Amino acid sequence: MVSRRTAVAIAAPFAIAYAWCVAATVIFCFGVRHLQFLAFPYLQWFEAAALFRLIGWTARLWIVIAAVLPSVGVLIGVTAFVRHKRTPVRQREMKDKPLYGDRRLATERDLRAGNMNYR
Repeated sequence: MVSRRTAVAIAAPFAIAYAWCVAATVIFCFGVRHLQFLAFPYLQWFEAAALFRLIGWTARLWIVIAAVLPSVGVLIGVTAFVRHKRTPVRQREMKDKPLYGDRRLATERDLRAGNMNYR
């Protein structure tokens, strides 16, 4: 039996990729003002991107805009997820320790251990 965590780890990239494609298709269809193209399975952006060299400059611009906006959203989401999951190791280590070592004056013993002459 596959654990829930493994199943989520396997399914999440596919779900994110499909959500990216749906977002790009919606932005593209609204941008070129042809909402009649917006139909399931929402892969119209890929069809338009395949014809990139054959279409006008405004449709090309909307293809690029439709690709950039969801990509920025995915980048922000992945960055936020990684920052949330990763705990700063150095902060945990230094939480109870002062920045520059002990806060007491060196004793005679400490000075001798460091080869310092004490008078």
